[in-house]
Amino acid sequence: MSPRLSRAEARTEEETKIEEEENNNEAVTVQRDAVKFYGREMLARGVGIVVVSFPATDMTESRCRFCVSAAHTKEMLEEVLDAVSEVGDLSSTKYSKRAHLYKNIRIEW
Repeated sequence: MSPRLSRAEARTEEETKIEEEENNNEAVTVQRDAVKFYGREMLARGVGIVVVSFPATDMTESRCRFCVSAAHTKEMLEEVLDAVSEVGDLSSTKYSKRAHLYKNIRIEW
């Protein structure tokens, strides 16, 4: 039985939640007014994302969904993170006003 089918059965029959590590989608919450802008700007940078907003979600829960795969390289992920940072600056949707606190954090792959 395929993993996708067994997860779907677990959801419907047992009403269990899928653990995060089994899910290849990452959601980023974005302000409702900025979600369209975010989608267009990411596409202009060569990054395909799925934007979800009302009526598919609650009015306050607009988000962008990124599909991550083992086929993505470190360089591809860095490119996406750079694009997210650029668009976050353009749309003023970054929550932290203290970005200087996070500049020296080292990410290990």
